[in-house]
Amino acid sequence: MNSSGFGAVGVILAVIGWMYGSIVEDRLIGLLLGAFGLGFAVIAVPMNVDAARSIVSKSHILAVCLGVAAWLLALARLSSKAAPDRTTKWIADGSSTLLVATALGYVLGLWTLPVLHRLVLAVIFSWTVLTSIRLLRITAPLESTKQTKK
Repeated sequence: MNSSGFGAVGVILAVIGWMYGSIVEDRLIGLLLGAFGLGFAVIAVPMNVDAARSIVSKSHILAVCLGVAAWLLALARLSSKAAPDRTTKWIADGSSTLLVATALGYVLGLWTLPVLHRLVLAVIFSWTVLTSIRLLRITAPLESTKQTKK
């Protein structure tokens, strides 16, 4: 169940990421968010905790690190130049800060690795939901204006 769930959600996130780049007219953001989604799909291959040095476990960790790095780079670019409005920029900045804070909390021993996983997923999915709602609010008036002009 986990494998198919992560794989399917990862592919959906990749498509959404690419489309998001189109909406904000920044192909690099679309590419980075798409790479994050594909990285998320790859983590459908579970890590073997008993064999942390196996190629499968190392691939899992690499996919997580590269996926999160791509997501953070996309948000940094969005925050610096491509954000359609101030609220979208604030959501990107806050999400990036929360993600780094959750990782720091793990390093400092405030929570375990399973808690870190859930916090990271919560931050990423919260960003996805909040940004999607924000884009719907921004683009809906534009679409209705285009239709009334026709």
